[in-house]
Amino acid sequence: MKLVTISLPTSRILELGLFPPRFFEHNASLEVLQAFHLGGEDLTLLVRIKRKGEGPTEAEIDEQGAELRERYGLKHFELLDIDAEAKEYTVLLRVSMTEGMGEMARRLGADLLPAQPSIISEDRARASFYATEPQIARVRDLLQILDVGYQVERAKRVSGTPGALGLLTARQRDLLQLAHRLGYFDSPARTDLSRLAGIAGVSKAAVSKQLRAAQNKIVSTALGA
Repeated sequence: MKLVTISLPTSRILELGLFPPRFFEHNASLEVLQAFHLGGEDLTLLVRIKRKGEGPTEAEIDEQGAELRERYGLKHFELLDIDAEAKEYTVLLRVSMTEGMGEMARRLGADLLPAQPSIISEDRARASFYATEPQIARVRDLLQILDVGYQVERAKRVSGTPGALGLLTARQRDLLQLAHRLGYFDSPARTDLSRLAGIAGVSKAAVSKQLRAAQNKIVSTALGA
């Protein structure tokens, strides 16, 4: 298992149609916190956006969301959280995948374990993940197919399981991270099972079962059971 960090020019991402070309007129960066490909042509993204200049207002975000929905055919744009002082806001997006997006989703699969959010700035995009040698080869082959020039900034061998999330299946990990980020475990909770199920495209019972299984693995490990 290796911890790998790669970077690539943001311009190539724009060329592939994975990103709105005018985004950086008013924004400094975007962090892809989580992505769900549930089959078909839709891709659901949880992203954190950092603005240039003054921090965003809810009215500005709503206006931007309406503009983006119309211009880029977004199927969903929803404000989840805003931090005006930090000039950041978190939104939930649903988009129709381009050919490049579809190729990436099919070839990468869901078994890569992110080490930190992927960050896209005006010049460079950077992603870190834990992967086995076959998984690294799969990423390399995909980038070559898409003609993406990239740099490997780090490729460090790690021993053992990379943290508690490494114990979980890809589905358990996705749902647990989504639940945490949307405030399911807060008191009082900021979201519920119905909301999580709608985003993930599964039943409430399936979400509940996967979350219980994930929590049980993590707690059992923490207690040495």
